[in-house]
Amino acid sequence: MIMFPWSITKKGNIMKKLLLVMVIVVYSVSINAQEIKVPVKVKDTFTKIYPKATNVKWEKENKPTLEMRIGINTGEAVVGNFGSTGRFDYTAMGDTVNVASRLESCASKTYGGVIIVAGFEKYSDKNELENNLILREVDTVIMPGKKEPITIFEVVCEKQDLNSEIQYNLQNYAQGLAAYRSKDFHSAENFFTECKNDPVAKVMLKRVKAINSGKTLKNLSEQMVFEIKSK
Repeated sequence: MIMFPWSITKKGNIMKKLLLVMVIVVYSVSINAQEIKVPVKVKDTFTKIYPKATNVKWEKENKPTLEMRIGINTGEAVVGNFGSTGRFDYTAMGDTVNVASRLESCASKTYGGVIIVAGFEKYSDKNELENNLILREVDTVIMPGKKEPITIFEVVCEKQDLNSEIQYNLQNYAQGLAAYRSKDFHSAENFFTECKNDPVAKVMLKRVKAINSGKTLKNLSEQMVFEIKSK
C-alpha cells in the first residue's frame, strides 16, 4: 500500500485519503495522459504482485482474494479546505467526485475490474490521450442514483504496450459493440467470442448470450443503455 500513494504524489497530484481499501486522488485542473499513466502502472504492479493464478489458488483454499479497481472521472468540483477546528480537511466535493466513486465501486466492478474513465472528452485533450494511451469505449450506462446516461471508457494500456492480441481484441470489441447497439445480438456474440483474455468482452458476451437465449434484461433500455443497480 505504501508505494501506491508514493507513486501518485510524486507526480505532483494530491493524495486526498488513504483508506484500508481505497486511495482517493485529486488530479490537476485538466487531466492528461501522463497523469492517467500513474494508475495504469499501479494496476500493472498490483497484477504482477498478485497474478490471477494467486487468486485462483487462494479461492480453492477458501482464502480471501484480492482485486484492484480504478475509476477516474473528469469534471467540475468544489475543492478546498473544509471543516471546523475539530476536524479540518482539504477535499473535493460535488457530483464529479460522486461519479468517480461509482466508476470504481460499480462500473469497474461490473465490467471486470478494469480501469474505467469518464468525462474526459470535455476537459482533456483527446488527441494527447490517444497518442499516449489505448482507450476504448465500453458501454453507455446509468450509474446508481443517477438519471442521465454516461459513456464509459477503459484505459487498456499505454500505447507502447499495444500488441497484436490487444489490437485484435480492440477490433472485435468495437465491432461487437456496434452490433450490440444496433441489436444484432448474434453478430455481437460472435465478435465478443473472438476476444481472448478480455474481462470487458467476457461481461458483454455473457449479456448478449442471455439476450440470445430469450431472456429479458431489466437493466437494459430500448436505447441500449445499461443501468447499473448496485452501489
